[in-house]
Amino acid sequence: MSVVDSGGIEIVTNPRSFPEVPLRIISDDFLSEITDEALYQISGIQPLPDGELAVGVNGEGSVLLFNSAGDRLATLGRKGDGPGEFRSVGSPVPLPGDSLGVYDAQARRLTIFPPDSGVPRVVSLSEIAPGRGWARVLPLSAGLAFVGEAGLGGGSDQGVYRNQEESYRINADGQVLSTYGRFPGLQAFTGNMMMGRAPFGAMLATATWEDQFIVGTGEIPGLRFFGPDGNLTRIIRWADTDRAVTQERMNQHIEFLLGQVPPEQEGAMRDRLEGMPYASQMPTHSEVLISPEGVIWVGEYAGPEAEFPTTLGSVSRRWVVFGPDGVIRDRIQTPTGFIPMSLGEDIVWGVYRNDLDVESVRAYEVGF
Repeated sequence: MSVVDSGGIEIVTNPRSFPEVPLRIISDDFLSEITDEALYQISGIQPLPDGELAVGVNGEGSVLLFNSAGDRLATLGRKGDGPGEFRSVGSPVPLPGDSLGVYDAQARRLTIFPPDSGVPRVVSLSEIAPGRGWARVLPLSAGLAFVGEAGLGGGSDQGVYRNQEESYRINADGQVLSTYGRFPGLQAFTGNMMMGRAPFGAMLATATWEDQFIVGTGEIPGLRFFGPDGNLTRIIRWADTDRAVTQERMNQHIEFLLGQVPPEQEGAMRDRLEGMPYASQMPTHSEVLISPEGVIWVGEYAGPEAEFPTTLGSVSRRWVVFGPDGVIRDRIQTPTGFIPMSLGEDIVWGVYRNDLDVESVRAYEVGF
């Protein structure tokens, strides 16, 4: 049901929770696959208007351009601190004039590659970059969304906490055009001589569509849309479920973690893990993707084990699909080992990891 409140905000309420939507399993038969020795630590996949594909890779510190046949056309950037070089590679972002932008979260700067392979332009974003945490840049029809993602530090002495950072709409010169507000980053913990992401903790999920900036905090079942002026324009909601994390469930996670360490370290590790703070509730969702047509994929939270490096290639991910009207239309499961990163019309691109943890870029057809 969709209503518009007195403030002009559209509110779409879905009466169903995610588990109530029938599940459809996507076939393992992929449409295409790109294999390349440089495809290591893939950070983002961006289809380009001319049919090419831009792939960010942290292994080589570059962006790789491929044609529709999977041939590598160019390599943009390399590891380093100079112009056109990267400490870390974010997801490639298409810019006006067929330029390509890449944000380096460690160097806190945006590098813009012109279409003619000329000299790249570097824009410092250190003045708006988070002091603790990192950031990412997403495309908008008018400018860019600069998303501050709060990290660790500054929390309580013991227990679970969540910092916040500001997000902005900026132009390609780094000028702030509007402010979206402050949003919570990862849910972290401090305790028992450890600190890090809290087991079962939420993370900020963001996406962009046309001139809209979309935010899900993972704390409540919903997404918020913000317009180019930074004001809230739309809310999509769905029914909640029981998300309480019991001590029994945390004990299962501890046993999983102990299975990742050598037997001789298990005793000392158990003493530390059994006192580790954890989130009291599981997140309502994980990441969010959106197609050029406005179809939204909301990832279902699969548990902390699914995010562990040794299990990334052995997990099937589940997604709830919303139409452009904000109404739930489908629920799908993507193939084992495949991590979706970008949506097109009836197609999804992502990174696939085989049994040897070798990465490739795959595309699957998604029919609705």
